[in-house]
Amino acid sequence: MTLSFRNLLNTPTASLRGTARAVPSSVSIVSSNSVDGELCTVTVSSLTTASLEPPLVVFYLKGMSRTLCAIRGSGVFAVTALAAHQESVALRFSAPGRPRSLRFWKGIPSLHAPVTGLPIAAEGVAYFECRLASCFEAGDHQGLLGQVLSCGGLEGSAPLLHVDSEFTTVRDTVADR
Repeated sequence: MTLSFRNLLNTPTASLRGTARAVPSSVSIVSSNSVDGELCTVTVSSLTTASLEPPLVVFYLKGMSRTLCAIRGSGVFAVTALAAHQESVALRFSAPGRPRSLRFWKGIPSLHAPVTGLPIAAEGVAYFECRLASCFEAGDHQGLLGQVLSCGGLEGSAPLLHVDSEFTTVRDTVADR
């Protein structure tokens, strides 16, 4: 069967959602301070590097979320790629109506990003600290392109993945490679 551009344009949302669930993605949390100084953090499963030169990462947020507004207002954000054992962290920051404060980070070992001071989950796999380079419409989401100010590896454990509406991980760890 040959796919055509026309077939892709007529793909129903439910079919696309079902198909996309088969593709694993890393799970990360993104933080930024709102203009009134409150910390906003959200879970995302769309982080990827966009360019090595200049160093850029990109992720997507739905509509006009509080975290999106905070990033647009402050111009900076920090991302932590979560480790396999951090499902509870991913769930905490994906809950609707979650509180907007540093207190919501209570019990999560954290570090301060070196340039912005934003929190990074210390037991994650890696972090990226970024300046907002661009924000663009992407259907019902907004794409956020960040220029990397600092980045680094953290614990070195296997990453937390999201596939088929569930959390999972890879079998081998970074330490085994």
